[in-house]
This record gives sequence, C-alpha cells and structure tokens, in this order.
Amino acid sequence: METLLQIFQPLNIVLAQAGDYASRRPSTADTTAFGTFALLPIVIFLFWGIIMLICAGGFVIWLLMLIDCAKRDFCPNKENDKLIWILVIVLVGWIGAIIYYFVVKRPAKAITKTQQKPTNEIVSQSIVDPPANETKQPTK
Repeated sequence: METLLQIFQPLNIVLAQAGDYASRRPSTADTTAFGTFALLPIVIFLFWGIIMLICAGGFVIWLLMLIDCAKRDFCPNKENDKLIWILVIVLVGWIGAIIYYFVVKRPAKAITKTQQKPTNEIVSQSIVDPPANETKQPTK
C-alpha cells in the first residue's frame, strides 16, 4: 500500500497545485491581456470582410459599366468615344467606371426620362384620337 502512495504522490501534488490555481481569482492584467488577444482575430476578420465586400462591389460596378459602354450607341460623328471610354474603364478600373457612370450613363438616363411619356397618357390619347390614316367605311 505504501508503494501505491509513493507512486501517486506526484499526482497528488499536481492536483493540489491545480486546485489552488483554479480557486485563485485572476488578476486584471491576466483578463486584460486575454481580452485583447481574444478580440484581435474578430477585428482582423471584420476588417478583411469589409475590404472584400468593397472590392466585390467595385468589381460589380466595373463590370456593369463596361457592359453598358460596349452596348451603348454613341453619336455617329464621334466614332472613337466608345473605344476611349472602354479604355478608360479597363485601365483605370472601378474609378473609371464611376467616372463613366456620372459623365455618360447618368445624364443619358435623365434625358430618356424627360423624353418618355407615361404609358397611361399614350393609351388615353389613342382612345380619344384615332389614328389619322384610318378611314371609316360606310356601313350597309
């Protein structure tokens, strides 16, 4: 029996020290250091997440403006406008896409809105005023 006590004596010492450590209250220096290092991965993750969202948004804007520029019909007397704008968008990146949006797309959108009539006006005019080229045939 004494040999068993001698074998487990180091284990009793370790358990007693662990009990003392668990029962003592941690100091403020321990909790402050732990709190700082515990929040660091969260802050880094949020920072890179926000950066990735901004980059993805910039890429989407860049791609949409590039597609719009490729499909847009520019004035026939200015043949090189499309090529110049595509080069600006491709070479300058999302900043070029934002410049294209404010210089070309937004003013063109405002012009088309002022030129269009609401659909209810068009329908009401066609009901009231029949087309001039139709002739009525006499009924028998």
